[in-house]
Amino acid sequence: MPRLRRSRPDLPGISRKGAGRGFRYLTPDGACVIRLRFPAKSRQTWTSEIEDAELCAALAPLLERPRTGRLFAWQDEDGRWRPISADLINADVGRRTGLDATAKDFRTLRGTVVAASELAAHGPQASEAARTRVIALAMRAAAEELGNTPAVARASDVDPRVVEAFRRD
Repeated sequence: MPRLRRSRPDLPGISRKGAGRGFRYLTPDGACVIRLRFPAKSRQTWTSEIEDAELCAALAPLLERPRTGRLFAWQDEDGRWRPISADLINADVGRRTGLDATAKDFRTLRGTVVAASELAAHGPQASEAARTRVIALAMRAAAEELGNTPAVARASDVDPRVVEAFRRD
């Protein structure tokens, strides 16, 4: 199980550990680094580090609240902390976009943009073998961006219409 590591932003290093999904202030020079670590698909662990002072400031109040087992939460009208769930996020995405959309659609959008950019950079190919090689490169690029395998990128994270259009042209 991942551990939440955190320290005070005015002190370098890790001074305290607790249960959670992964957040910490780091560097000795005072730079704030957020480290997210959580379970991903296929029993893998996703780790990402972000150096962003504004994001650190926004997350600081979440670290001061009573522990609920989840970093991301919201306060209800009575001041109680409630964990943010996938259902809440997806309902909000649908409400804000006015579409039948979920957070997964943003992942698919990102994977599709990366793959389409790679396909466009190589342009039309004269043979089916060359098209297949370029498509494989595009799936590797999308997979690398999203932290999974090319097979998963192709099956779940890239709109198949982009690949079909590339094969036709």
